[in-house]
Amino acid sequence: MKGYYEICEKIQQNYMEEKWLKSQKVSYVLTNSFPTESIMFENAKSLKYKINFAKSLDLAGVSAVSYTHLT
Repeated sequence: MKGYYEICEKIQQNYMEEKWLKSQKVSYVLTNSFPTESIMFENAKSLKYKINFAKSLDLAGVSAVSYTHLT
């Protein structure tokens, strides 16, 4: 499992290309390894959608969890 900073670093170095999954409003990258893996992650654009969705439901707050260090 890769950390967010590792994904950003690979995108900046052009080792991975950030893509957008419109149906789920989330960013993802495809790894160059075999078998190819897709890694979905939050960024400013996806968080904006999720925050606006939470506001539309009149929720008091939201929570986020990182699974990077759970392996």
